[in-house]
Amino acid sequence: MTWLPWLSLLLSPTSALAEERLTILHTNDWQSRLLGYGPNAAYTPTSTGDDPTVGGIARLSTLIAQRRAAADGPVLLLLDAAEKLGQAALVSFADPTTVARYLGELVLERGAAGLRVVSYDLHPVDDSILGDPALIARIEDLKRQVDDRVLSAHGYAFDQVLADADSDRLYSITATTDVGGFLPLISETSFGLLDVELRDETGAPVRDVSKLLIDADPHTPGVQEKKAWRALLDHAAAQPDLDGDGVPDISATGPLGGPRVTVRNSLSPTSLLRHSTWKMKTAAALPLSLIVALLGGVLWRWRRSD
Repeated sequence: MTWLPWLSLLLSPTSALAEERLTILHTNDWQSRLLGYGPNAAYTPTSTGDDPTVGGIARLSTLIAQRRAAADGPVLLLLDAAEKLGQAALVSFADPTTVARYLGELVLERGAAGLRVVSYDLHPVDDSILGDPALIARIEDLKRQVDDRVLSAHGYAFDQVLADADSDRLYSITATTDVGGFLPLISETSFGLLDVELRDETGAPVRDVSKLLIDADPHTPGVQEKKAWRALLDHAAAQPDLDGDGVPDISATGPLGGPRVTVRNSLSPTSLLRHSTWKMKTAAALPLSLIVALLGGVLWRWRRSD
């Protein structure tokens, strides 16, 4: 733990210390994204300037080494703030605007006057960075293991093109148990103030989450567990081939292509309280009643003074 001596310097009295700069590098919410994404199929960590992807652990490793070498003073810590590990070994479905595309660099200076922030920068992990060769080789080996041990048994391959989509549109096809399971609780715990509704693939509201369970083998009694990743791949592969090229197409029309989010004016009291329970309506009515009473008292005293 080579950073411990420097940590003790931060915690010790400042008066006897000479001025010195310390650097903290950090990431957060990488969630096991070993590969670049956006799209992952174009990821080329062995070359620069030729793909639109961001992130990837191989590029991150190179960037960390570069920032360590360029630091003005010792690198105190390399930290990951949250969610370093996700639910899968290789995750490539993600929003490319996520914070996982950056390496943060905080530079501190400590002297007799105390500790101050010199600078804070976010360094993009993009295709201007060559990936670490050792990590690239290990990831390629891991991809082969995923192919051999997992995907091939279900008729898939790691680098397989599952479906075509319009490059000018943004699509979101996700498989989740965590978020979906908690969505029905949002309206309940906010007493109806937040009107959040879980919907199925046709856009119809779902009141009972158990109705969304996917049975991997309908011919066997009970519900056979199906992994979220397989449900996602099966769903993409089941889309119709609209252009006859032998590859399914994600349609921009129909229940999957239409709007799934209704935008409402959150500043409208009518909209806010339309679905609220009596508890929320009571909580909203109390301050309004107090305001009306205060205004009434002021008006009454004003008339009395006349």
